[in-house]
Amino acid sequence: MRRYVHLRWAAAVAGVALLFSIGGVVTAESSLCPSYVDGSQIGWVQFRIMEIEGSLEMYQLEKNALPPTLNTLMPEYLKRLREDDWGNPFVYRVSPGVKGYMLYSRGANGIDEFGDGDDITTDSKQYTCKQYQERCWTPCEVFKIISYATSLLSSLVLSVLGVLFAILFIRNRSA
Repeated sequence: MRRYVHLRWAAAVAGVALLFSIGGVVTAESSLCPSYVDGSQIGWVQFRIMEIEGSLEMYQLEKNALPPTLNTLMPEYLKRLREDDWGNPFVYRVSPGVKGYMLYSRGANGIDEFGDGDDITTDSKQYTCKQYQERCWTPCEVFKIISYATSLLSSLVLSVLGVLFAILFIRNRSA
């Protein structure tokens, strides 16, 4: 009778470990976390900027000058002048420099920071966690890591208990 108590205990612990394992994976994959601006949204805004830049270059090649406004590009060089992902018009300024103009989005905060701060440009620029909640360790990310770790640990415990259960079973059958 005593042998069966150990087997029942091992089976109960294995069952609990399996439930934790499944629960950890399901919880980690749930969509309870709020959605933040991600790199793809910034990428789409940069794509639109490059589209406008292409139209500016075509205009400049044909007219030997830059247009005074972006609206001048429509409809011959640009079908439609879209807003950025936050509903703001793109900022365009004719200025001395390599390109001869500045073109950028005001970014998530909507404030014109002349291409700095959270403004989105096509230059190589890093967008920080504080600006866009991008590449951050949010509470949800930490929760997911803990869930995955718990799932992995539960699976390991389940495997060890399975081996011990098998050893106990073989010993009991031979005795």
